[in-house]
Amino acid sequence: MSTAWNTALRPSAPVQPVKRVPGEEGTWVFIYGDMMIFAVIFVTYLRYRGQQIDPFNDSQETLVREFGAANTFLLLTSSLFVAVGIRAINKRRADLAPLMFIGAMAYGLAFAAFKFVEYGEKLSVGITPATNNFYMYYFVLTGHFFHLIVRMAILALITRASSRTAHTAKQYALIEGGACSGTWSICCG
Repeated sequence: MSTAWNTALRPSAPVQPVKRVPGEEGTWVFIYGDMMIFAVIFVTYLRYRGQQIDPFNDSQETLVREFGAANTFLLLTSSLFVAVGIRAINKRRADLAPLMFIGAMAYGLAFAAFKFVEYGEKLSVGITPATNNFYMYYFVLTGHFFHLIVRMAILALITRASSRTAHTAKQYALIEGGACSGTWSICCG
C-alpha cells in the first residue's frame, strides 16, 4: 500500500520550473511602449546623422567622453544595486534590500549631477538644442529627467516596502515590477 502511495506522488517526468514574467504585466506594456518611443527617436537620429555626417561628427567632438563613461558607469551600477536589492528581498534580507535601493537612488542622483554639469558646460558656450540636429538629439536622448524623477519615486516606495521580511505575492509583484520599470527608466536617462 505504501508503494502505491509513493508511486502516485512521484512525477513521471522531471518537474520543470514555472516560467513567469517578473512583476505585473502592465509594467511591461509601459516598458515596451517607452522602448518603442526611444527606438523611434534613435532611428530618426541615425537617419539625420547619415544625411549630415560632417556636422554630426564635428559636434560629437565637443562632447567630453569622460562624462559619457561616468554616466554609463553610474547607470549600470544603479541597475546592479536594484538587482541585488531584489535578490535580497527573495532571501528575506530586510537589512540589505533597503540599502541597495538607497544606493541605486544615490547613483541616480550622481547621474543627475553629472548631467547638470555637462549641460551647464554646453549651455555656457551657447550650445542648445537649437544649435543643430546633433545637439537637439543629444539633449533629447540624454535628458530624460522625467524618467529619473519617476525612478526615484518608485525606488523610494520600493525601499520602504523592502524593509519587511515577508511580502504577499501581490506586494512582491509590485516591488519587482517597480524595480523593472525603474531600472529601464534610468537606463534611458
